[in-house]
Amino acid sequence: GKENYPTTGGQGNLSITIPRDATGTKDQGGKAMRAADRQKFESIKKDLEARMARQKGMAKLRKNVRFTETREGLRIDLIDEADFAMFAMGTDRLVPQARALISEVATVLQTMPNPLIVRGHTDGLPYASGRTMNNWLLSSTRAESTRKALADSGIPNNRFARIEGVADREPFIKNDAYDPRNRRMSIILGWTRGGNNADDADMDAETRAAIKERDDPTRVAKKAAQSLDMGGTSLPGGATLLNPTAPGTSGKPGKH
Repeated sequence: GKENYPTTGGQGNLSITIPRDATGTKDQGGKAMRAADRQKFESIKKDLEARMARQKGMAKLRKNVRFTETREGLRIDLIDEADFAMFAMGTDRLVPQARALISEVATVLQTMPNPLIVRGHTDGLPYASGRTMNNWLLSSTRAESTRKALADSGIPNNRFARIEGVADREPFIKNDAYDPRNRRMSIILGWTRGGNNADDADMDAETRAAIKERDDPTRVAKKAAQSLDMGGTSLPGGATLLNPTAPGTSGKPGKH
């Protein structure tokens, strides 16, 4: 902002521009960008919901699509349920319905040029094939399959900022690692450059709490210490699953 200081000799005022970093004041330009992004995010959400409602094959999958505003941008979660899985069990092969759903997502994402992040998630069940594959690799390869499906549906490669797999480290259902809804793909539409630096005071309390918990170094270290075998790729000798009959599972390790 600008502040006026009197010059010597009463010759008027000297206008000095003070950088934002020097004062800590809010970045009004960034907040304006974020407000504009929010309007566009809401439009994208409504557009996708309307497109899915109009199509018989897509209407029943509306419950599998969740929208959340985060520090990174608009996160669109495509979530598994007990009766629906996006990928063939234990693989990175998209089922036809999931591929069609991703195509619908790609269509609405083309209305904004913002960068995209694709993040894969698994549940907490260990991968049945042992050390040849694990949840880290599975979540990563599924993220790449999702990126490719988005690209095949018209998203340019230069839109993708990051493709990653986080295994079971960011559960959707925090109190049940085996819940099928933890298996999901997150497609994040980033904030416009500059808007991501805006003040976060108006972010809802639930989102702030989730970010704080996710980034808490003590929790991260504790989770890492609980399993030194690449995120639970196999059970220790003599160990058994604590919750072998969790919703959406068959009781057999490795159902993804």
